[in-house]
Amino acid sequence: MTYAESNFTGSAIAANNQAAFTFSYLDVTEIRVDITVGSTTTTYSTDSSPAGFTVVSPNQFVTLTSHPADTDAIRIYRVTNLDNTRATFVSGSAISANDLNNNYQQTLQAAQETRLEATRATSTADSATNTANAADTAANT
Repeated sequence: MTYAESNFTGSAIAANNQAAFTFSYLDVTEIRVDITVGSTTTTYSTDSSPAGFTVVSPNQFVTLTSHPADTDAIRIYRVTNLDNTRATFVSGSAISANDLNNNYQQTLQAAQETRLEATRATSTADSATNTANAADTAANT
């Protein structure tokens, strides 16, 4: 199960430019959309100008600003803000279950994203090794 991204081709995007994603998020500013045309990838966030998409919450859809070409690659993913914890606890104050849950959710999401990126890096490294080995074999024959 992918916890931090959903991938599509342009042909899979609905006529209304909507695409569903399956991962949770704490804030819509964590959502990113990559659109790859050929070998060029453009990354959009809710802060981008133009944004390139809007998030339909809580239904977990993004609505793209324009319909991609059928062969474009679309990646919808989450980048959890780790600069600050969702809640800060102060000595003597009450600790709420909601604050604890949000902090743990933030940590869990960051761990999921790390696992996803580590898997992606390993796959890229394996592919590079295979390419290098094939080139070495071809050069030695």
